[in-house]
Amino acid sequence: MDLSCSLCFQIITLTVWVGLSIAMIVIGAVYKDDCPNQAYIPIFLLVTGITHLVLILLYFIRCVFEVCSMVLEGLLGIFSFAWFIAGRYYYCIDNYKIIIIKP
Repeated sequence: MDLSCSLCFQIITLTVWVGLSIAMIVIGAVYKDDCPNQAYIPIFLLVTGITHLVLILLYFIRCVFEVCSMVLEGLLGIFSFAWFIAGRYYYCIDNYKIIIIKP
């Protein structure tokens, strides 16, 4: 793969990740108090979106502060993984206690 194709792929991937992270933050903020069945899903979206944006920012900082950035990326990666597992656990546990609300 030549350099221009690789750069194009990186730009597209970065744009998609930033867009998804911003969408998570917006949806989490808009519906923060409007989810009666699972109140922590909007908070999960907010934290996940912010974590992804910080990881993307650290990717660019890595060029200047390599060692410090690698440590922070590792810690945020571990946090992101643990947060994902906690969110899935919470979602699966509450899925068995669904409250049906008729409009």
